[in-house]
Amino acid sequence: MSRTTQFGVAIGPTEPDDKSVFKTVLENYDDINPDNCAVNSNPEYNFIWAELSYKDAKEVTGYQSRNGIKVILIDAANFEQYANKLWRDFPRNINAEGCVNFSRIKGRYKINTNFPPNISTVLFLAKMYSLKTGTPINSFNFSNNNLPNLKGFEYSFLPLFPDVKAINLSGNNIGSDEEFQTYFGAAKVILDNPIEDQNTTPSNSSTLGNSYGDNNYDDYEDYFVEQPQLDFRSLQHEPKLSLEMFPPITLNVDDFPTHRFIHTYFKMMWYDIPKCGDFYFNNSVFSLISQQSEKTNYYENCDSNLAIKEPVHIRGKENIIAALCQLFPNGFHSHPTLINCSILSENLYSVVLHGVFESYNNLILGFDRSYVISFYDYQFRILNDNMFIRDPPCVC
Repeated sequence: MSRTTQFGVAIGPTEPDDKSVFKTVLENYDDINPDNCAVNSNPEYNFIWAELSYKDAKEVTGYQSRNGIKVILIDAANFEQYANKLWRDFPRNINAEGCVNFSRIKGRYKINTNFPPNISTVLFLAKMYSLKTGTPINSFNFSNNNLPNLKGFEYSFLPLFPDVKAINLSGNNIGSDEEFQTYFGAAKVILDNPIEDQNTTPSNSSTLGNSYGDNNYDDYEDYFVEQPQLDFRSLQHEPKLSLEMFPPITLNVDDFPTHRFIHTYFKMMWYDIPKCGDFYFNNSVFSLISQQSEKTNYYENCDSNLAIKEPVHIRGKENIIAALCQLFPNGFHSHPTLINCSILSENLYSVVLHGVFESYNNLILGFDRSYVISFYDYQFRILNDNMFIRDPPCVC
């Protein structure tokens, strides 16, 4: 599958390899041409999936036909590998009481649980497996996945599982003040029973996660290091960083042809990313590489590093804006601290900025961002936007 498109939709249940269902769904959306979409299937599965722009995928998500066909937003770039892994293990991940064990899927299946389409992906796969095999699903265990919020459940949980009784979210960064009914309806939400405690809880307890029987994490011992690892750390606390600790540069808009353009662009990126489309050409390319670090793992699903098997490159201004909205859902709140500019040729410029920005979970991270900017038809636009995300500079 091509990694040029990060987003897409999964459609099911369908007959194996029946791609015509996709065209039937799109009959309700005049502005989406099914002939321009890559549709994929597998004879073993009762669903198909298609690559779409973020805008189109978001529009189609939530579609439900009278015969029960559902359409869910997915991470198209990784969908097939996730499907293969999870489908194989569903027999041991769903116990006799109908509880789906999605605890620690971030480590067990290398799924980036911070990327919302991945949550809707695993929920969709569970639903399709349940329909194909007749396996009832009554509850979910999503404990210990480092979930920062509930966005991944927003458009998928209730459409797929309106009658589920409970969901275990303990061991995540979810507060008790979340509006759980909006995401989970009448399902009971459990926040204080991590999977580590399940074997010490009385067997007659009704708390989700206590009745796995043999289906606990002993089945996954190959995912854990057997010997303890000593981790020597300084007792000195790491300083709490803020943007104010990194003063931004001041641009004189008359010093270089693209300075005014860059100033306006970064201001718009801070406040309103969806309106930044006019800064790009229709065929512009965005790429991102992130340092391998705990602080930057949210961005690993959009990695363009050519050293990995299937690097991601986002093409077209609509897809770029959609990707930027996903990467920086609160806006790109940044302080550029250094800028380098050069003229590549007539009406073609290179601009490189270094600085820090505030991530979706309020961490301060470093960035290096390089642009190729063209002056065409009396205005500047970005041809190529490449970004490197890294740990922040050391503050001594």
